Formats: sequence, C-alpha cells, structure tokens
Amino acid sequence: TQWHRDWKNHFPVEWQEVVQIAEDGEKHIADLKTSEGWVVEFQHSYLKHEERVSRDRFYGPKLIWVVDGNGTRNIKQFQKIIGTKEIASLESNELIKRDNLLEKSNLIDAWSNLSGHVIFDFGNSEINNLWILISCSEYWTYLLPISKKKLIGYLKDNTEELNSIIQEYRLDIIKRQNKEAASRRRLKKEEERIFMNYKLGHSRFRKW
Repeated sequence: TQWHRDWKNHFPVEWQEVVQIAEDGEKHIADLKTSEGWVVEFQHSYLKHEERVSRDRFYGPKLIWVVDGNGTRNIKQFQKIIGTKEIASLESNELIKRDNLLEKSNLIDAWSNLSGHVIFDFGNSEINNLWILISCSEYWTYLLPISKKKLIGYLKDNTEELNSIIQEYRLDIIKRQNKEAASRRRLKKEEERIFMNYKLGHSRFRKW
C-alpha cells in the first residue's frame, strides 16, 4: 500500500526487505532492519493473532510494530480514549491512562501482550501524533504520544535510546502499580479488622 511504501521510503534502501532465517529454517522478510539490528514491521492490513505471535517470537524483543490505525471504528474508539483521558505524569512527560473496564479499543486489545514495541499511526486523521503502547494490563493501559518526525529520527540514529525510554516508563508503571496494590492490601486488612471488631462487639452486646 502507499502507506506502507511511504514509511519505508524514509529509510535507506539497504535496510528494507531484509531476509531473516532462523536456525530451524523458518524464514521471514523484515520490512526494515536498522543498523542497530532492530526489526520494524509496518502493518497496514489485518493480521491474524497467530501470525502476530509468530513474528513476535521469531524476532524477539528487538521488534517494533508500526500499525496503521486508520479506519472509522478505530479512530472513533481512540478519540474517545484520549478525549476522556486521565493523565499519568511520569518524569517530564504525560501518558494517557486508560481504564480497560470502561473504555473499549479493538485496536489496543488486538495488539496487547507482545514482547515487541507497538506504535499506532492514524495518518492524517484528527488524532495528532503517533501513539506508543507503553503498557497494558488487566485494568490499565498506558499510551505515550510521539511525533512521526521524532520516531523516524530514533529509528535512523538511536533506536536503543527509544527502547530505553519505553522500558523506563514500564518500570515506573510497575513500581506505581505495586505501590497501589500494597495500599489496597493495607486498606483491605484495615476493613477486615474493623469488621471483626464490629462482629465481636455485636456478639458481646447480644450476650449481655
């Protein structure tokens, strides 16, 4: 597609359509392989879950998916998420925090839980920037905006720095979630203690 060609044309020809063969003979052709050994797949059309997982396992963690998010349904769902956003400030940047129980996005659900990085591109729609899927758990999803120009710069010159930024965010989110979980456990124990004291007091009152 034109979207696919336009993305690849930002990079040197020798980086494009690079054949990769595993020791067992499995073969894939990478859309892009950077000088740092990162594989970039520009995905425009629908890709079955099994194929996504297969490529994810084949290339490992040094894989970046740039996914075409254009499509009326995808755009409307994503607009709702970033329009009713909850901001999670980490360092000097602001991430979009999405409640997975309230906001639905088929695009995010389809591309969650991969070892490679996932970035959504909505082209010339009303959604500005590209969006990095930083983290997705049962309850929360975190998204980070990045301009197309900045992403291309990272891929050309320092993909490892981009990877480090994403991993630092993920570590901060894990620390935050662990802290929130510990707080919930303490609150639950306090509620149980109050309830047991109430039952004990109520039992004594009845005997009296």
